[in-house]
Amino acid sequence: MLDLRNALKHRAWYAAASAARAPAPGEIYVALDGDPQLGKEGYGIVAGEALIIRAADPLGAFWATRTLLQVWKGGGAFPCGIARDYP
Repeated sequence: MLDLRNALKHRAWYAAASAARAPAPGEIYVALDGDPQLGKEGYGIVAGEALIIRAADPLGAFWATRTLLQVWKGGGAFPCGIARDYP
């Protein structure tokens, strides 16, 4: 997560299952409470005022951060919407 935080210059935080508070605008929230049907490497991203990553396994969360870095390096704009990716 440190490389993501450094590249995006955003606050990123992690919650194991559910957050005590909702992510603030501009934050990146990573939670290990994602859909287990996406498998160990799968993840979902919800992009709005905050970016929310949900994965069932830390490996899926890692791959989600790689996707965010690729988008950032490709132009830096995160379109609003929902993405799901899995092998």
